[in-house]
Amino acid sequence: MIVRPFQDEVWRRRVNRDSSSVFVAENEGALVGFASLLLTPEGCELDAIHVDPDAQRAGVGSALMHAAVEHARSHDVGGAQARVVRYDLTLE
Repeated sequence: MIVRPFQDEVWRRRVNRDSSSVFVAENEGALVGFASLLLTPEGCELDAIHVDPDAQRAGVGSALMHAAVEHARSHDVGGAQARVVRYDLTLE
């Protein structure tokens, strides 16, 4: 397993922007996923979406995506963009 330092200041800047929204998924009080959405003049960008491996295949990612899409629609966003990067944390 690879353990990476949490870049606290980077995330503080991301979530403190007026145009940024973060959605969290919980199961029995435990955080099992989150998504970060950035509204821009051109539309919106799904900045990040992460689901705990133990919570995958249970609809968590779909629920986070649904929440982000509904939020973007409520702001009359004309388009959306997402960058997909796969991190394999099993590599050492």
